[in-house]
Amino acid sequence: MFEHVVNRSPILNQPLSAKYVKSFAYPTFKERIPKIIDSVIECLNINYVKEKCEDEAVIQEVEIIKQKILNLRNSMVSDGDLLPFNLNSGIFAQITSVYNKMIEQLKKSNNGSSPTWFQTEWLFAECYLYYRLHEIFYTSNTFKHYDPFLAVKIDSLLASNDAVYTLAGLLVETKEKTVPTGSKLEELFKFYLKCSLWGNKSDLSLSNGKAVGAEDTFSTFNEMDSEILVNDSRIAYDVLKKKDNTIDIILDNAGYELFNDLVFADFLIWSGIAKTVVFHGKNIPWFVSDVTPTDFKIIFDLLETKLKNENTLTLVNSWREYLDEGVWELKCEPFWTYPCDFSKMSSEAPELYKKLGLSDLLIFKGDLNYRKLMGDIFWEPTTSFKFALRGFEPTNVLALRTVKADTISGLPKGVFEELNAKEANWMITGKYALIQLLRK
Repeated sequence: MFEHVVNRSPILNQPLSAKYVKSFAYPTFKERIPKIIDSVIECLNINYVKEKCEDEAVIQEVEIIKQKILNLRNSMVSDGDLLPFNLNSGIFAQITSVYNKMIEQLKKSNNGSSPTWFQTEWLFAECYLYYRLHEIFYTSNTFKHYDPFLAVKIDSLLASNDAVYTLAGLLVETKEKTVPTGSKLEELFKFYLKCSLWGNKSDLSLSNGKAVGAEDTFSTFNEMDSEILVNDSRIAYDVLKKKDNTIDIILDNAGYELFNDLVFADFLIWSGIAKTVVFHGKNIPWFVSDVTPTDFKIIFDLLETKLKNENTLTLVNSWREYLDEGVWELKCEPFWTYPCDFSKMSSEAPELYKKLGLSDLLIFKGDLNYRKLMGDIFWEPTTSFKFALRGFEPTNVLALRTVKADTISGLPKGVFEELNAKEANWMITGKYALIQLLRK
């Protein structure tokens, strides 16, 4: 065990760190991320061998890249120092300056010693890893825009083909009817919101490989309501009742989850709840599965080819029109790959904070965004969502999150203790979810 590591749970109201053995951060760096790095190297081994690539210079460069990635892996598993970056070209100059500034700050707070993988804050160290991976590829000659996770993201979408067809059919069926009003519209809003919430978890009521009807699908989601620990969906609908809203969705995973997000966004436009939807992705490969501009483009292409049926074609035609007409927009601001939490946005990216403040609702998808909302702090679980945001209040904020890390806020009294007694690992399984709203 490393010098900094202690066999205990995280400290209440302090940032999560891999130095606590009884936190999810510890096995993340000890086991999970080394396997991810191994898969990146394996992918290069498979695709860039003499049998598949005749360019000797490319093969030689792959060997250099693999060695750099292996060095990164060795540094992590041995709790090495987190050293400054040298990537200073284009938009990455600003991102690099933020990382290097934080490294200096962490160094000062640690009596001049460099931060290490297990000793420092989990959020910073994990962001550091993916930015370092990006630096390795971007500073090469041949692989500047290479995404080592692209094939995995595509495969995950193709493997969900039955679920795609089910949900596509449901949305097309919904849009063929007159837009409802009152409680019926609210019910539909909550359904498509939950599609976006559960994303990759739910197979949308597939029964023995066969898609079943809309009624059964609604029923499936209703049965899962008991696993939503905080459910502010009714209040979220109330926030949007004035119609013609601008809604920003800060995306999480590509693949099938992104398809769910697009379906939800289409419903918002069709129903008149939103007049515009702005999606926010990452400008580089990030945390394996996060949405990049390439992922966003590919899902449209796949819905017209390998995932093509009458309903997917109907949807993708509408979606391309939305993009052409500016009803939908994809933005990838550098801030989303900064290593800091969202309470720092007003100081580190004031223009972005100001722009987001013009939105009627910000929807933050997934666990990483939730961690950044919370400052990756191990909050006392009944701490209010507003307090845990620590001043991040540009406008109304909605978090849609399946729980996969040990930070949480806003739980009713006793729920945390009850779940701990029943399921020791409930905070990392993705079984439970949150729909949490800050109404400004």
